[in-house]
Amino acid sequence: MAIYRMANLNFELNLIKNSILLPSLLKYETKDSVADISITVEIVKEIPLVTTAKVINCTRFYDLFEEEDFLVQYQRKDKNEPYFGYIKYAQNYCKIYILEDELNVMQLNEYLLTQYVFPYYVMKLKTAIWMHGSSIKYNHSAYLFSAPSGTGKSTHAKLWKRYVDCEIINDDKNIIILENEKLVIYGNPWSGKHHRDNNISAPLKAIVFLSQAKENAIKSISPKEAIVKMLTQVIQPLANKGLDNWSKMLDELLKIPCFELQCNISQEAVKIAKDKLEVIKDET
Repeated sequence: MAIYRMANLNFELNLIKNSILLPSLLKYETKDSVADISITVEIVKEIPLVTTAKVINCTRFYDLFEEEDFLVQYQRKDKNEPYFGYIKYAQNYCKIYILEDELNVMQLNEYLLTQYVFPYYVMKLKTAIWMHGSSIKYNHSAYLFSAPSGTGKSTHAKLWKRYVDCEIINDDKNIIILENEKLVIYGNPWSGKHHRDNNISAPLKAIVFLSQAKENAIKSISPKEAIVKMLTQVIQPLANKGLDNWSKMLDELLKIPCFELQCNISQEAVKIAKDKLEVIKDET
């Protein structure tokens, strides 16, 4: 099993054959021989159900139970549909069980389930939060573009890549960690349908919430306005034990300059945002 360094943690991963994660994971492979977390994926013919476990949480997509020293998460595609897999979380290792199916289905299900496991352990071991958006590294700083799905985050980040000397950190789900009193975004391979991510990191300097418009305009928004937008884009920890750090991270994020960018698909949209962000960078 290879070891991959992501978010300053070593993950040992034993995935299914032809995993769709492997091409992206290669960027994060390390020569370190010791793992902080070990994750194994296994294909099963049926999903066994826990009978004596304590119910922790039930949502549209998963049910969470506490069983002895484990958290057990049963996953489904939607409410009232059967489980297609489950995750057994232990202190420093995890097993993911996926119902046997066609290879392409199992590959997608593995991606979905590991997408829960990675932030679970990062948020367990570090003061961190998981936020939906597209992030770039520009002039040694990170900028996060966030908005509801379909608004154009990826398109806007791609425009930056075209017109500005910058790098994509992550194009979908961003892990943000509090390190030495600074918020740092790290690249990770759970980066959406376009698989745009890099094994890089940078201190977060600003968050920009996007909306579509015919004319380009950017303005600062207050923490009160930012928290309303932010809460729809951050992922809560699975277990309540992580809520204190999660709340602390929200407080830290609200200290970051936040903006609302109304934009179209143009070079001008990049320029108006870049000019504003560069001024903020100089002030900080």
